[in-house]
Amino acid sequence: MLLDGWLRTALKAAETTGDRLGKANTLQSLGDLESRLENIEAARAHYDAALPLYEAEQARLGKANTLQSLGDLESRLGNIEAARAHYDAALNFYRKEQEPGGIINTLVSQARLEAAQGAITKALEKYEEAFAVADGSGFAQHPVVQGMRQEYEHLRRLAASSPGSEKRSAHSIPDDPLTLGLAAFLQADSPEALSQALEQHPILQESDALFALAGSLNQALVAADSQATSFLIARFVLLLGIYNHAHSQEVNPQTREAIINLCEQFMPLVEGLDADLAATLREQIGWACNTLGNYYAEEKKPNQAIAAYSRGLKFAPENAMLLRHRAGEQSEAGHLDAAQADIDAAAALEPEAPRLVELRAALEQARKGGKEKPS
Repeated sequence: MLLDGWLRTALKAAETTGDRLGKANTLQSLGDLESRLENIEAARAHYDAALPLYEAEQARLGKANTLQSLGDLESRLGNIEAARAHYDAALNFYRKEQEPGGIINTLVSQARLEAAQGAITKALEKYEEAFAVADGSGFAQHPVVQGMRQEYEHLRRLAASSPGSEKRSAHSIPDDPLTLGLAAFLQADSPEALSQALEQHPILQESDALFALAGSLNQALVAADSQATSFLIARFVLLLGIYNHAHSQEVNPQTREAIINLCEQFMPLVEGLDADLAATLREQIGWACNTLGNYYAEEKKPNQAIAAYSRGLKFAPENAMLLRHRAGEQSEAGHLDAAQADIDAAAALEPEAPRLVELRAALEQARKGGKEKPS
């Protein structure tokens, strides 16, 4: 397989030059590849090898991504306790680093995991713990947190309902703009109706709508309503595409991180429902990660950009644009062998891409300038 070959070439190059961060990124990518091929033990081995390298490089985002991948791996296998352990490890990491955004996102990931298992009370407690952190760190009014509160309210109302009363009357739901917009979106049964809903309810293009819809999806999962789950996950993927188009330039990194986390949570579910829908979701996750990586690149944060692009390649491993973008940041960070591997992989996929000339020239200049990161 082409991808496996160039990843292993990149791994060997990183090992030869002592490039620990490049090695960690490649190990994570190999883990992602093995996971997709259902080579579970090989995936675990690569993730486990990446973690201490990220720790040594103090690459917080890379380490968090790897822990998230391990949690997702176990969640997909139904190993709930193992998934919980990895999410707990990620949470401890964020707390040590005093990263409120990471703490909030991880707590909510735990809440969603518990909700999917029917542990509603525990899920609500995790949400409440996340909101306490948000209230104490200036994130209380953040759009992502507001979307999480929508999820929480859906779940809380479900917990307060008696058995058999999960399907509540529409009259019990307040007529706020978000609720009205989602109602129109969910009822749209034609391209014309969908266009009208988007035109009349611009809030549908914001992250609030994605998180509120995710809350409804979690509710359907808890209620074991397979028909509603299939319908809502298809609408979620559609709404994600709308959000990505609307926010291709305007990026709030915390919001984008939270959306990617949410998509990763739903990926195993989608893979089990519809192969075509799963392919679309992988493409949209890749898009979201690319946008996040571009943001970090513009902020002159190459390591964070590399981690974001690598995260996207986990789901879209043959996305040549992600490979080209990561190659540019690998060069910027001094990971020149890794940059070369990315350029070669991108060229194999899209040999006529104009940016390849620029990337090769930049890499050659970096080598001449002695920019390679020392061992």
